[in-house]
Amino acid sequence: MMHEYLQPEVLYRPEVFHRCGKLLAVLGIRYSAAKDVMSEEAYRPISLIRDFKFDRLLNQDQAGRRSVLCGHINSQPCLLILERAPFPTSSTYLSSLPITLQSLENLGANDIYFWYLANNGPSQTTEPTDLKINLIYPCTEQHVKKYSKQGVRMVTETPEIYNEKIHPYMQAKRDGGRLNWVFNIIEGKTEVEDVIYRTPQGRDGDEGFLLLPDLNWDRKTMEGLHLLGLVERRDIWSVRDLKKKHTKWLRDMRQKFLEATVKSYEGLEDDQLKFNWKSDGAGEYNRAIGEYGGRRGDGDG
Repeated sequence: MMHEYLQPEVLYRPEVFHRCGKLLAVLGIRYSAAKDVMSEEAYRPISLIRDFKFDRLLNQDQAGRRSVLCGHINSQPCLLILERAPFPTSSTYLSSLPITLQSLENLGANDIYFWYLANNGPSQTTEPTDLKINLIYPCTEQHVKKYSKQGVRMVTETPEIYNEKIHPYMQAKRDGGRLNWVFNIIEGKTEVEDVIYRTPQGRDGDEGFLLLPDLNWDRKTMEGLHLLGLVERRDIWSVRDLKKKHTKWLRDMRQKFLEATVKSYEGLEDDQLKFNWKSDGAGEYNRAIGEYGGRRGDGDG
C-alpha cells in the first residue's frame, strides 16, 4: 500500500501528498525533499512562459485584442497566444480604476464626447498603451440606457414602422441636440486636423462628404481600423432615403474614401477594406465605415 503511495504520479497529487507526510517522516524519508520536488513540478508551467524566446508575430486579430507569437523554448518551436482578459467586475476594483490610470493621453474632444489612451497599472512608460477610453460628460439618461446591458431582438422594419415610429424618434433626437457633434465636424468646428479627406466645404452642395478616424478606434492598432465618413447633406437619414439617382454619388464617395485610406495608411490595399453604410442606433446619423483586418463576421461587414 505504501509502495503505491510512493509512486511519483500518485505522491504528487495534493490530496495524497498531505496524507503521506507523517508516514514519510516515520519511515525516515525526507519530507522536505519530496515537497521540493513537488514544488518544482508545480513551477514548471510558469517557467515555460519565462523561457519563451520571441521570433515573430504570426497574427493579431479581434481588433488587436489577441496576438499569436511564434517562438521557441529550449530550442523547441512553440506558439504563445495572448488574449486580453475581461475586466474584473468588483466594485472595489472599478471604483479605483480611474485614479490608477497612467500615461493618460487625450486623443480629442467634440461636444460632450472625449477619448483617451492610457496604461492600466503602475507602469510609467508611455508605450504601449493598453486602454482606449471614451468619456461622455455630461451624459443623459438616453446614454445610460444605450450603454446598459439589454436584450437584443430581430425586428423586420417595414415602411410603415419607419414612417410611424423610427422617423419621429430620429427627429426628436435631432431636435434634442444629439447630432451636434456630427454637425460640428461637418461645419469644420472640431476635429479639423483629423480629417483624412473632404470635398471643398460647400462647393458640391448636397454631394459634399468627408472622412476621418472613428472615435472608437485608438488610431494605432491597424487591425482595428475604423474610419467615419460623413455627408454634408441633411436630407438622407437612413438607407430608406436613398434613391436610384444617388448611385453615382455613392460610388464616387466610396472610391474617394478607399483612395484616401490607402494613401493615408501605409501597407493597406483597397481590397482589405470593408465599406458599409450604417446608421447609429435608430439612425440618428448616417455614416460610412471602412474597416481593415479582422474576420468578416466581426464589426461592420
